Amino acid sequence: MRNVVMVLFSQFLVCLLAAVSVHAATVATQTLLDQAKAHIAAGRYNAALDSFDAALGQNPDDHLTLFRRATVYLSLGRTAAAIRDFDKVLNLKPGHQRALFQRAKLLAKQGSIDPAIKDLNEYVGLNANDAEAKELLAAYHEAWEASKLAGQLVASKQYEEAIAPLSTALLEMPYSTTLRALRAECYLKTNVKEMAIADLTRITQIEPDNTGILMQLAQLHLEIGELTGALTNVKECLRLDQDHKECKKVFRQVKKLEKSIKAAEDALNSRKYRAAIKKLNEQQPTVIAQVEAYGAQATTLRKRIYDILCKAHAEAKDAANTVQWCGKVIEIDGENVDALVYRAEARMDMEMYEDAMRDFQAASQHGNSQRIQQGHQKAQRLHQQASRKDYYKILGVPRTASKTEIRKAYRKLTQQWHPDKYNGDLPKEAVEKKMGELNEAYTTLNDDALRARVDNGEDPNDANAGQGGHPFHGSPFFQQGGGFPFQFQQGHGGGSPFQFKFNFN
Repeated sequence: MRNVVMVLFSQFLVCLLAAVSVHAATVATQTLLDQAKAHIAAGRYNAALDSFDAALGQNPDDHLTLFRRATVYLSLGRTAAAIRDFDKVLNLKPGHQRALFQRAKLLAKQGSIDPAIKDLNEYVGLNANDAEAKELLAAYHEAWEASKLAGQLVASKQYEEAIAPLSTALLEMPYSTTLRALRAECYLKTNVKEMAIADLTRITQIEPDNTGILMQLAQLHLEIGELTGALTNVKECLRLDQDHKECKKVFRQVKKLEKSIKAAEDALNSRKYRAAIKKLNEQQPTVIAQVEAYGAQATTLRKRIYDILCKAHAEAKDAANTVQWCGKVIEIDGENVDALVYRAEARMDMEMYEDAMRDFQAASQHGNSQRIQQGHQKAQRLHQQASRKDYYKILGVPRTASKTEIRKAYRKLTQQWHPDKYNGDLPKEAVEKKMGELNEAYTTLNDDALRARVDNGEDPNDANAGQGGHPFHGSPFFQQGGGFPFQFQQGHGGGSPFQFKFNFN
């Protein structure tokens, strides 16, 4: 009898200890769940996960705790982990409505539209009055139909037509890398590279270790002239795989190109204009050739290069190249005041006065400065002057000619038109008039102050300005002493009554 009592007592103790142990475990689990709740309220989601993990370590089949942990994963953007927890919840408790609804939305966003529709159908079957769920289900069906249509259109190479249904499908499946890659392909086929870049960039956010997409992005950034974007992509590619050959190749290409452009910009800022131009032309292929090879969509990079060449040629007084490169800037940016003004000034040097006035007028619509106003007035004066007397044309030299060039041109023309040297059919009066024009032009352009007035659109020998009126006014024909090209002396014998003595200074 005593033995029986002892056995019964032992069993009682075991049960009591078990009950105490279960109670203690329950208390501990509840404490962990309370901690998790407090962490969530304070926005400490990672700490909440630690508490849920500990609680599930004690009771791994608690579907409520699994559901709560899944919602925390959602808050942290950890979609895959959330789906795994919802899967466990539905395995433990089939038909769990909130788990069905949440899993359906997550599956759809990832592109798994079929299982999403299945979950949502089951949920709607349990909640027939849920209008939001019914609306969402209709949207999923529409997205599924759109993705199916898009696939058919792409298969038949109707890329532009496929973009709209792909965009419809992506409204409900934004994390589908398959659909985004397909839409990126359609954008590329229709030459809309910026939009393709946007879709491919989104893929790298979903799949951050995808070196293939990173390389494709780098190439596309290069094609539209975005060196910074290309460099960012290849650096990330090399971070993932430091031995990636293509990434290394593009990295070197981008760094070399950026270095050359930066050197040209530094030279321009240092007023080394010829050096700036040389930096863009010295390597093979030249920087200019590389940039222009990217095509019309490389607007950012092309404008950057053209702007350097526009300013450098303008400051180097190379009018023809200034018109060319500033014109390219204006093609990209029609409101670029600097390019318009530089081209206007170069066109004045090339005697294209009407074109210059149009450029100044366009510049004045987007900016207002004394340089623009004075430039426009000067172009008007030069235009008016061109219809009258042009000393540069008389000597046959450009407006940018040096004094040496002016002297050489004058020397050559006087050999032809000197009254004692002329051998043509014109009467003596016409020859003398021509010689007087040459003398007047040379005297004017050889004088810095007078030439400055000419370059400003004035005529210092204009009779209306009180500066003359006789065709030989200011001519060396009527001057005595040195410092002028010619002096008159009475001739002898049967020669010309004018004997010219050359006295070039």
